[in-house]
Amino acid sequence: MKCPRCKTVNDNKRTICTKCGYYLYRNSTTPRSMMTKAEIAALDRKLMWNKVKKVLTWVWRILVILAVTYWIIALIVFATSGLGVKLF
Repeated sequence: MKCPRCKTVNDNKRTICTKCGYYLYRNSTTPRSMMTKAEIAALDRKLMWNKVKKVLTWVWRILVILAVTYWIIALIVFATSGLGVKLF
């Protein structure tokens, strides 16, 4: 197989070019210019949903951290209030 980057001829069994390290086999993706409008819209929705999921994951983590911190502080205040210790 001929490397599209450096034009080196490699064995057909190889998946990486011996000269430049370029991957010779790509997964079957169609160039955007050859896609229909419906395929482009579906791909855009998928990409956008992946970004939204990442943001929501971080928002959820921050909310959990805030809730746990609140309950730890509330527990400390409750535990020390019966001992006559003033925190503030």
